[in-house]
Amino acid sequence: MKTAIKISKKLVTFLLSLALIAPAGLLPAAAAEQGWEDPPGIKQIAAGDAHTLALKADGSLWAWGENYNGILSGGTTGEIHTPVKIMDSAASVFVGACIMVIKTDGSLWAWGDNDYGQLGDGTTIDRFTPARIR
Repeated sequence: MKTAIKISKKLVTFLLSLALIAPAGLLPAAAAEQGWEDPPGIKQIAAGDAHTLALKADGSLWAWGENYNGILSGGTTGEIHTPVKIMDSAASVFVGACIMVIKTDGSLWAWGDNDYGQLGDGTTIDRFTPARIR
């Protein structure tokens, strides 16, 4: 039952993400002020349990959703209901309990939960801002 709830939560998050980025002309003003165009030119979407990241064609990485311990905003807590820019020069993004980004220069960046050393930084310290791993 717990797995079904988790899958349902992911599906709802993904569908809400599509609803946010798909309709032209419905862009929240706060996102527009940060450079999120309508339509946004999305290259890749990565959805976690309750947050979503979008990689735009220009390499900018944007996030919204549950901001667990500030993972989407560098430590500021609270839900984020419109896309906020996280970084530039991203090539690929992967989301789970942590976020991994490969940048256009080939470097690997990670942040989020690190209870088991999953960030690969040699520690078990959670990171809430992007940290270069390699």
